Amino acid sequence: MWKDPIVDEVRKVREEYSREFGHDLTKIVADLQRRERESMDRGAVFQKLPPKASGVPAPQPKVKKQPSAKPAKAAKAAASKAPAAKRSSPKATLARSVTPRPKSNRTAPKRA
Repeated sequence: MWKDPIVDEVRKVREEYSREFGHDLTKIVADLQRRERESMDRGAVFQKLPPKASGVPAPQPKVKKQPSAKPAKAAKAAASKAPAAKRSSPKATLARSVTPRPKSNRTAPKRA
């Protein structure tokens, strides 16, 4: 296996740093926080990054699937068959045809 001298050096420094605190993670974190405070006192600026999810993907917004619109000819034919009082513009008919309807396990009764 090929050895990278830079990786070896980083691992060596990490091991020495951990040994300095007896491999106690609480002490290591306290030391890093102390070093960060000292750097900020000297004028260093640290950028806050957004928190990472621990292996869980971020929730995606749910997108409602719109039913496909009827072809224009079918919409006009349906509008022309409707009684005069209930007729509406083709634009309104198209808008009604693409609005989402609640899902139901039952089928709607057939109208005569």
